[in-house]
Amino acid sequence: NIEVQTYSGLTVEYARTIKGSGNDLLDSADRNTDIYISRSTNQGQSFPDDPVQLLQLTDIMLTGSPGGEHGPDQVMPSITIDTCGGVNIVFYDDRNDPDPGDLDVYLDVWYVRITGFGTDHMAIQQSRLTPQSFLLNPVTLLYLGDYHHMASAPPSLTSLAPVVYPAYITQALDDENEWTLQNCYLHRITIYCLGDMNLNGELDNEDVELFNSAFTNDSSAADLNGDGGIDVEDETLFWDVRANGCDSR
Repeated sequence: NIEVQTYSGLTVEYARTIKGSGNDLLDSADRNTDIYISRSTNQGQSFPDDPVQLLQLTDIMLTGSPGGEHGPDQVMPSITIDTCGGVNIVFYDDRNDPDPGDLDVYLDVWYVRITGFGTDHMAIQQSRLTPQSFLLNPVTLLYLGDYHHMASAPPSLTSLAPVVYPAYITQALDDENEWTLQNCYLHRITIYCLGDMNLNGELDNEDVELFNSAFTNDSSAADLNGDGGIDVEDETLFWDVRANGCDSR
């Protein structure tokens, strides 16, 4: 097990407040640490626990498989809202640990972006930020006390699209195949609208042609909701974004 003093993060989207926490609170069948995202619509006076305002990032959502007694665990989240309204989270995750039941704990840093929070068309996109899993130092008795941080920036002269910057701490193997001391890393992640198929920062006619081609050919580029399938939900999502603009997702 990993001994973690996890903490909550807080971010604001217009008049709505969203916080993330790495605690196992809801799903009794999922006996490992998950991340919960709670949204307030009254300037943080309360955080309802109904399904529309409270989201548990389950192992099914993130890995496609149910969790077990030994994980996978997601801990130490940091959260921010980008200028398109997407919920961005970075966290430690041990889903790639070759033997979750032993004392050698291998971790990665993962990034998740959620669009359409609390709607029927919610989509989750995720990326592994670490090139390889790193071994949690056993000398520290598996105590993990390193915090992530993430900031967002609007479109600018150097980027036509919004950007988020996750910062995190990991270990890595050096040239002699030895684990390094902890190092801090910073990523720059450009946020493209779900309907911006040509990644030019705009919704134009070429996006329609590219999406229709990807959808017809069953290409993963048309999987806008990130569920692994190409179906009518992706098509509905694409045209919804076309009608309401990037800020709707």
